[in-house]
Amino acid sequence: MYLFIYKVVSIMVLPLFLPSFVIYTFIFGKKTKGFLHHIGWTPFPNDRGSSFSKTVWFFALSVGEIGSIVPLLKTLREQQPDIRINVSVTTEAGFETAKRSLNFVENIFFHPLDFWPFWERALRRINPDLFILTETGFWPGQLLLMKKLKIPTFLFQGRISEKSSQTYKKLPFISKDMFNSFKILCVQSKDGELKLKSLGISQEKIKVLGNSKFDGLETVSDERWEDLLSQFKINPSAPVWVAGSTHEGEEAVILDAFSQLQEKFPDLTLILAPRRLERLQEVISEIESKNLKFIQKSLLSQQDGQPIILLDTMGELADIYSIATVAFVGKSLFQPGGGHSLAEPAAQGVPACHGPYMEYQRDMAESFGKIGASIEVQGLKDLEKTIEGLLQDPGRRKDLGEKAQSLVQESRGATQKMVELILEEIN
Repeated sequence: MYLFIYKVVSIMVLPLFLPSFVIYTFIFGKKTKGFLHHIGWTPFPNDRGSSFSKTVWFFALSVGEIGSIVPLLKTLREQQPDIRINVSVTTEAGFETAKRSLNFVENIFFHPLDFWPFWERALRRINPDLFILTETGFWPGQLLLMKKLKIPTFLFQGRISEKSSQTYKKLPFISKDMFNSFKILCVQSKDGELKLKSLGISQEKIKVLGNSKFDGLETVSDERWEDLLSQFKINPSAPVWVAGSTHEGEEAVILDAFSQLQEKFPDLTLILAPRRLERLQEVISEIESKNLKFIQKSLLSQQDGQPIILLDTMGELADIYSIATVAFVGKSLFQPGGGHSLAEPAAQGVPACHGPYMEYQRDMAESFGKIGASIEVQGLKDLEKTIEGLLQDPGRRKDLGEKAQSLVQESRGATQKMVELILEEIN
């Protein structure tokens, strides 16, 4: 019944939506790169003459989700090379990240919009034997259509926010069917399992695998560490604060804290890494309004270093944490927050702090906090005090960093468990 409603609504809405989408795309310059992909004209794999036993389609919303599937896809390719791998994303940043980090897969494209004609066309072109959704991005029409077509669907690294959980509970007639369209729901934690069970999803479908992001992280080599210091023009003995994946409002707080810290640590360097590069001009204006000296990372090869280095490139942050004396992980200081992964600085043995709003990373934050491997801060003064304390206490930094690194090692394994489930399904 819901699939029928989905088809009818798609047909009714499309005549209004499609012209608006075309205008939005070509007047405002948004979605131009993947316009045809979004309306179902997904590219055929570039290996159509090759012999592959099965075709798997992975959907990863953006940069963070791509980070989740990189170790999975590498392991899958190693263990069964004759699987054709397709990866779809929704954002340009995710597309560029996928192109850079997944150059061994057969097909990377933008995800079709959730309208029946678009999806039916895309499924005919890709013809997957298995569809895997990463973390979040539950689009009911697509999921119900694949169930109708008998395409098995897995959830990998599943997470459901508290807000989303409450919404799903208000719409049980849709949400239960949507989640039951999955053959297997693999979640990161017990919290995800409990939320799914509260929606009436059978325990048999749910598997708690852990977080695959731990599997893809390695400590950088000495050569890479030295190269990064050289690129950033930083003295190896000077303290470095890396503020990673920051969001609106957080840069102002970080810059104010840095201004105060400079008085006690005049050789301190701040590497500021906004999560979204489209916000760069906004962040530059914030820095200039405070009369602080800075340089964009891409210009460092031509100019001298500065106390603040604004990271304006993608895909480097995980390695850059290795040159940090202390780190801050963003999207956590202000509501609604959500948080980003603490695993990246932890893998480099770097002590990290974060704000109180870590809902998307709650289990990871609690695991780190429980053993004293990370520090929660509440605002400007607390952030400044925490960073100052860590910069003054190398013994405490070492202790936090070692605990964090040990937790990363202990938390590995989700990738191999997922690979085994995939191979069991398609073989």
